[in-house]
Amino acid sequence: IITTIQYQQISNHYKKTLQPRTENMPLKNVAIAGANGTVGSHILQNLLIDPQSFKVTVFTREIKPGVFPDGVNVVAADYSNVDTLAEALHGQDIFISAIRAENKEEQKNMAKASKKAGISLFIPSDFGVDVNSEEGKKNFYYQYKRDLVTLLKDIEQPFVSFTPGPWLDFVMHFPSWGFDMKNRKMEVFGTGNEKVSASTLEGVGKAVAAVCKNPEPFLNRTVRISEVEYTQNEIVSILRSQTGEEWPVTVTSFDNLKQKIADATEFYPKFSNSMMWSLYYNNGNYWEDHSDFEKLGLSRTPLESVVNTVLSTDSDKYLKKY
Repeated sequence: IITTIQYQQISNHYKKTLQPRTENMPLKNVAIAGANGTVGSHILQNLLIDPQSFKVTVFTREIKPGVFPDGVNVVAADYSNVDTLAEALHGQDIFISAIRAENKEEQKNMAKASKKAGISLFIPSDFGVDVNSEEGKKNFYYQYKRDLVTLLKDIEQPFVSFTPGPWLDFVMHFPSWGFDMKNRKMEVFGTGNEKVSASTLEGVGKAVAAVCKNPEPFLNRTVRISEVEYTQNEIVSILRSQTGEEWPVTVTSFDNLKQKIADATEFYPKFSNSMMWSLYYNNGNYWEDHSDFEKLGLSRTPLESVVNTVLSTDSDKYLKKY
């Protein structure tokens, strides 16, 4: 026969076992969804190079041979079902989502499944420009990211979100961002002197791995990654210097950009121009000394180095895929 006191002791014991781990207990078991994506592959790579710190499990909708490195534990997961996803997360400490951020319902399910499974740290797929800046808050496209953070706070699921700004070594291959590497020309938005805090894909991977090692100082907030800073005019100058070519520039003023957004009837032109507005207008994605990058023990990358990497990479590698 179990007495009332004994029952209470047993009940309290199991409640404690379901609570997220404390800062004194290392978070070793990491599950990641979207690990074969643009940013997810770099996160996975930076987790795998430290097997003493992390035991990694990859979640994927469908298991296909040869997609992930040999030896990585790969599990088929259903992101549409909270209960089955929570079961798959059993025994994990950290759950990283690197799926396409616009998969809104799947991201919500991941958040709820993380709470149900007792995950100590959930990292949502929010690896982009600042959605909480004055201009970012005005962008219609970013609301679902803010809604997800609100959900995480409401259900009291510990999380860390990331704002790395544009992945400069990636976006410089796309004319919609103003960089036309194939035709050696640029479109500058605004004056060209607006400052931007940005990152590289590898820098994002390093930052996520660093937070997973020591999440406590960053819990339940956004980590800002300012790995590299730039202005559009600085990039034009470096491109001309490194190639010896002219790189003609077309200037789109903020008034013209605002009009383009208003006139756009299709989604992508409206989204793309809105992105440029929130990125450049009023230095909307520049954090000055408010970056967390150095707090993670990471070093910044010189702008010249990033531009040189872009110049040495065939843009068709990205343009054909995306």
